[in-house]
Amino acid sequence: MRSSPIRDAATLGLVLRHARIQRGLTQTDLAEILDVHQSYIAGMEAGKSVKAVERLLEMARETGVTIIAEVDDDPVSGPRGNR
Repeated sequence: MRSSPIRDAATLGLVLRHARIQRGLTQTDLAEILDVHQSYIAGMEAGKSVKAVERLLEMARETGVTIIAEVDDDPVSGPRGNR
C-alpha cells in the first residue's frame, strides 16, 4: 500500500477509478451503490470538474492541507481499461 497525494481532480479520478477496478466494480455497479448515474462516475474518474471537489481541493491548497489517498498500488500504472 502506498500514499498518493491528491492535488487535483484528475489525480482523484485516477485513484477512484483504480480503487473501483481493484474491487471488481463496474462504473454501473458503483453508480447503483451510490444512487447516481453512471455518467457521474465516469466524469469523476475522468477528472471533470465537480464544483464541490474543486472547492475542497482549492481549500486544501490554500490552507496547506495535503489530502492523501491510501492505495494498494500505483493508480497510474495499475489495472487499465474501464470495466
